[in-house]
Amino acid sequence: TTITWTTTPPTNVTYGAKPITLAATDNSGATVLYQVISGPATISGSTLSFTGVGAVTIEAYTNASGSYNSGSLTANIAVNKAALTVTANNATRAYGAANPTFTGTYSGAVNGDTFTVSGSTTATTTSAVGTYSITPTAAGTNLSDYTVTTVNGALTVTKAALTVTANNATRAYGAANPTFTGTVKGAVNGDTFTETFSTTATAGSAVGSYPITPTAVGTHLSDYTVTTTNGALTVTKAPLTVTANNFSRAYGAANPTFTGTVTGMVNGDTFTETFSTTATASSAVGSYPITPTVTGANLSDYTVTTVNGTLTVSAASTPSYTLAATPTALTIVAGQTGNTTLTITPTGGYNNKLTLNCLNLPSSAYCVFPNGAQSTTVTLDGSNTVVTVPLNIETNVATAPPLARMQAMPSPFGPQSPSSPVSPILPALAFWWPGSMAGLAAFGRRKNLPKTRQRMLQLCLLVLMTGALAAGISGCKGGFFGPTPAAISNVTVQSVPASGGMTQTVHLNLTVTQ
Repeated sequence: TTITWTTTPPTNVTYGAKPITLAATDNSGATVLYQVISGPATISGSTLSFTGVGAVTIEAYTNASGSYNSGSLTANIAVNKAALTVTANNATRAYGAANPTFTGTYSGAVNGDTFTVSGSTTATTTSAVGTYSITPTAAGTNLSDYTVTTVNGALTVTKAALTVTANNATRAYGAANPTFTGTVKGAVNGDTFTETFSTTATAGSAVGSYPITPTAVGTHLSDYTVTTTNGALTVTKAPLTVTANNFSRAYGAANPTFTGTVTGMVNGDTFTETFSTTATASSAVGSYPITPTVTGANLSDYTVTTVNGTLTVSAASTPSYTLAATPTALTIVAGQTGNTTLTITPTGGYNNKLTLNCLNLPSSAYCVFPNGAQSTTVTLDGSNTVVTVPLNIETNVATAPPLARMQAMPSPFGPQSPSSPVSPILPALAFWWPGSMAGLAAFGRRKNLPKTRQRMLQLCLLVLMTGALAAGISGCKGGFFGPTPAAISNVTVQSVPASGGMTQTVHLNLTVTQ
């Protein structure tokens, strides 16, 4: 029996190829049958279907019939792998985020085969911003029947969102800026950042609102999209306290010059205080507010608190004055000078002239006022202005006092001109000297006396004349005055009003030592 392929089977097919119909004839006219000897294929009648990849051997055969033996004819068909393309889909994620579930697509599947596509990448959560390959992988039945071609996808790692915020802050005008704070949100992978802040406000900036701009510094900052949120520095008004001092005056007197204090000034600001009150010279006895007001540059940057003072109007007092001395105790070595200061304090608008002089001085001691005399006059003008007068107490040794003292001493010959340099002793000598000479001549003319007796009398009279003259001269040099004795004296300084009023006194404890 001879079997011949009517249609020669292909030697190569691709997995997934359509079934083929086998056709063969036998010379005996017997019916040709078909079967799969080996390989991934099936035959139904004369239809050959391929079920996988590999070498398929088929046989066409006939059974013995009549005078014919059975016949057989084989053919080999190579079933090759089909082409399967597996493509990874692109994906995107932020820096620091976990990789998403990668997916993909495939093409070229046959025979109803289905596959699941996944992917992998080298990128981790700490990978920097950039593009990374996604390698696809397919899984499914009959995958071995395919030649798989993969097409990578791209994982794009984008910047993470970082929010840098400055907190709000408040300070007073003139104060230093506080330490600014803020928050950083969105940091991943353990990244840490330090915030810094800037503002245009200085200590001298006026009251208002100023932006606080935050800035973040740290590693991997380039892997973030940074959004900054400014804070606000609110500069509030500084407290300024304006105070009026308390004052008092008598009824009918003019208001005094008011004063006060300003506290709380900053930035070198200066302010001028003015004051007002409802009290006039004719206002009744009582209390009146003194209201302070302040003016100056940058006053709008302060919250001003005013503290009123009180003007107390008291009943008018009787005009008067007091006399005091500082010090009241003086210790002076004879021949030296002691000093004190007299203070005259008028009250009630006292208006008068006062004559100052000294009483109860020890011998050869003198009070000397600024005019060089032993008394002086001061004028109180009704303004209650305190007057001070320096006073020297001079003492004497066995020499003549200064000419001014001699002029100030009472003269037995009547008042002397203040400018006269003539001692009050000299006029006495002027009268006494001619008289003495006349007496001497008279003695000389007495003839009834013995000549020896006359000479003796003339000699005695001459001695007396010489002594008197020496005494007069020594008196000009201090012999008539002598030293101030060592003693303790209670010296009285008095002030005598010119037009009535009370004489005031002050006592000085004067100690003179040798």
